[in-house]
Amino acid sequence: MNKMLILYFLLCTTLLFSQTNHEFNITLDINYRSAEKMFDVYEKRWGNTSELVALRGNQIAYSTSAMIEEQHTNPAHAFTDNLQQFISGKFIENDYFQLQKAKEQLPEMRALLDEIRKRNFSRKVVATIEQLFPQQTKMNVVIPVYVVAFGTEKVDAFVRRITWENDVPHFVGEGEGELTIVINLSAAVELEDNLETQFIGTLSTVAHEVFHVAFGFYQDNSKRWKKFHREHNTPADELFELVQNEGIAYHFSIEQRIGGNLPREWGEKTREAMKIFIANADEILSMQPSDSRAYDIIRRANTSGFWENYGSISGMFMARAIEKNLGRKALTATIAKGVYDFFKKYDEASQRDKNLPMLSEKIKRKIFEEN
Repeated sequence: MNKMLILYFLLCTTLLFSQTNHEFNITLDINYRSAEKMFDVYEKRWGNTSELVALRGNQIAYSTSAMIEEQHTNPAHAFTDNLQQFISGKFIENDYFQLQKAKEQLPEMRALLDEIRKRNFSRKVVATIEQLFPQQTKMNVVIPVYVVAFGTEKVDAFVRRITWENDVPHFVGEGEGELTIVINLSAAVELEDNLETQFIGTLSTVAHEVFHVAFGFYQDNSKRWKKFHREHNTPADELFELVQNEGIAYHFSIEQRIGGNLPREWGEKTREAMKIFIANADEILSMQPSDSRAYDIIRRANTSGFWENYGSISGMFMARAIEKNLGRKALTATIAKGVYDFFKKYDEASQRDKNLPMLSEKIKRKIFEEN
């Protein structure tokens, strides 16, 4: 599809969506300080290393970058060292925070940040996200959003669960902490080639991440989901939940960016992701819960490059198949009914459409033994 037609489609759909459930209340509390301070560094107007390292948005960004890039040194120490080298004009050999590339993108990042400030996209994000939840869902949540100007190039935004202790983040698991979004401008401007598509892409990205936060809030307040998390804590359960959560978010995000039809060249890649998921799911279902290989399988499902995120891509494929064959209501129902309802509905879709990859017998035994 021509990029200008894509842009027109996105602008029209964004304007058409309006909120119908007035009890679905989400507020984005956006903090720009980390990005603004890094802009000053890139322009050589300021360079207080200790203050930069302590900024909340920066702390989340460098800690998450280190995790994704599999760097095992202390993230704060590594970021401090890289900053000091950068400020003194030295070449950074292991620049996994992408400081040197971000400096080159400063004009584009400034322009995008100005657009985010000027154009109120929070209302549009909430109105579109509302469509993905069961009718009459009650939600009243404020989401912290930190905008940063550096970080691994593998993600332009992400969600972490965080508890703060003396302004130091502790990254925690399901049901704990505050769900927090980080937007990395340096990665965002890399994905598109003009300001308008960068802005629309950021809208789509924010909506993707807001879905994760809203879904997390929904889970934290659902008896069904609380029961699931109490009783299902194996690596396989974690992998399958990731596939549902990321899959619906990716499906929604891609739909917002390019409309209902995927590019033709995506067909082989999405099916390859499904093949990898099925193989990994079969392997993880055969493991003991303590098997260290399970961590690697789960991590690679959603913290690699776009096409290497086999869990996210296969989940998107399944979410699209469910909506196409069973309808949007069937897909949104899985948010209330849970992980294994998502997989059961994909199995039903694959029975209707014989062109869809079938789940393995091992996966089927797992999903149909669950209530």
